[in-house]
Amino acid sequence: MLPAAPEDVAFNSDHGLGMRHAEALQVRCLKTVAKAFGRRFYAICPVQPRSAAADPDGERDTVEGAPQVYVHAKVSVFDETAAIVSSANLNGRSLRWDTEAGVALKRPGEVQELRDRCMRHWIGGAFDVHGEAFRWRADAWRARARANAARAPAERKGFAMPYPWAQADDFAVELPGFPDEAV
Repeated sequence: MLPAAPEDVAFNSDHGLGMRHAEALQVRCLKTVAKAFGRRFYAICPVQPRSAAADPDGERDTVEGAPQVYVHAKVSVFDETAAIVSSANLNGRSLRWDTEAGVALKRPGEVQELRDRCMRHWIGGAFDVHGEAFRWRADAWRARARANAARAPAERKGFAMPYPWAQADDFAVELPGFPDEAV
């Protein structure tokens, strides 16, 4: 799960080359992960379960008629026994210049509780968390996002929507020679 657009693009109308390059790097990384993990990966963005006001400027603060939720938290659940909650972004600035902090969870009960709380919050509704393989849970996120995309904003369950790949691709511009660590 990640925001539908970078914060400055979505809410501050920053369409400069720095933002376009940053999104190009993100799209490249997402495509690499998608290729590596295949069906086990599905990009989701969160939106509010309500209709957005009409936006004549076509800004990227909405997805399929609903206001996006800008997620700044960094939570990764890898399997049944490992997860990380961190302030670090996966970019050069966070990994080289900024001071960041994180917690690695290695106790299965804690990892499962984090995973289940995230699922209850973001995809909403009841789901079976016991006796199912972790892969099923990825399918649950995918199914909920796709079902929500077919519903009107007020009828959606939870916050999950498919990540808007086409918008990201259209906005992204790779800038040769621009230092990746600057974004």
